[in-house]
Amino acid sequence: MSSRKLGLTALVVFGSLMAVTFLAWDGIAARINDRALDRFEASDIPTARLYWATLALTGDATAENNLGVLAQRGYDMPPDPDLARAHFTTAADKGSAVAAYNLARMGKDRYGTDPEEVRRHIALLKPLADAGDPHAAAEMVRRLYFLNRAEILGIGEGLSDLRVSYARQAAESGSPVYLYLLGQTLEERYGETGNLADLGEAVEALLAALDLGEPRGASALAGIAWQTPARDLAGLPAAFSARDRFGWWKVAADGGLLSAKCAIAVNRLREISRQETLPQAAQAPGPLDAETEEALAYAEDCATATRETYRVDNSPFGRPALYAGRPTGSYPALSNSPAYAAKILGIVYAEGRLRPRDPDLARHWFQRPLKEGFPHIEDMLNAL
Repeated sequence: MSSRKLGLTALVVFGSLMAVTFLAWDGIAARINDRALDRFEASDIPTARLYWATLALTGDATAENNLGVLAQRGYDMPPDPDLARAHFTTAADKGSAVAAYNLARMGKDRYGTDPEEVRRHIALLKPLADAGDPHAAAEMVRRLYFLNRAEILGIGEGLSDLRVSYARQAAESGSPVYLYLLGQTLEERYGETGNLADLGEAVEALLAALDLGEPRGASALAGIAWQTPARDLAGLPAAFSARDRFGWWKVAADGGLLSAKCAIAVNRLREISRQETLPQAAQAPGPLDAETEEALAYAEDCATATRETYRVDNSPFGRPALYAGRPTGSYPALSNSPAYAAKILGIVYAEGRLRPRDPDLARHWFQRPLKEGFPHIEDMLNAL
């Protein structure tokens, strides 16, 4: 065999061995990452960190991203945003879409009053979303929500259409959370344009999200039933029309959504309080109807909830690498908040309506709205 042929043969053999080695290493790295995830789920954070730190030394982007998650969330150490940002940047430079997504969500100015920050985050997310990543598409919907986005990005009046486009792309993944996001986004555009096709598609998306186990779909349907003019409700699916707002809130409450319990409690008890013939409990201590009893029980659940408990868990991002970037919903509107439910319970016991008058319990329930700055609570306490 000539020296040239021998050299070519050696090169081919060497290349084949390297390919086998790389393939074998990919399998080993995947097994190490799985073992690290198992240790993380078992709350053995130091061991998980050691596995990922070792993998990161080999240039593994997934491990680098997961080290960023540990630093960002403060697992077994104080949160370190700068260290997290460094890990995410390194992983993103190595091609990790998850790390680029996490890096975008780490912006100092989350609500986008800094135009440069907005442009930087969109620049990270848009290529991922346009390449078909549903998580990035969903985050684009959220990033494009604020009104100043059109001005910052220079896209004229097409902002709501762009949001809907990304919401549809995210929903194509079949995720119930993204179907819920699509329903919300379409309902929002319906509110802007009055387009009944958007409303119909929103209801269908929310019903589909609910069928897949997303209870917030039912809560959103309650909002549509409550706020939409009757003339626009006529052509909506029968599955939606079969329940009123309280019926949909009940579906959401039965699905474990605390905010739906708060909505039922606050709205039912407010409606009852407007009845001129509402009996004093001390004078008429007979049993209450089931809906009122349920509303009072829900009010106590709501009024005792912490902000963290109340905040709706919104984890659409699955587990592409660790539990990266799981956001939570925002704190609710004041009118359905735990403090408002506590205020209503205070009034119930202060006035002796629905329950026998009990000044001590009234004072107890009034403390939360007092601390959160509700008006007139001091006057109510003084009246006791």
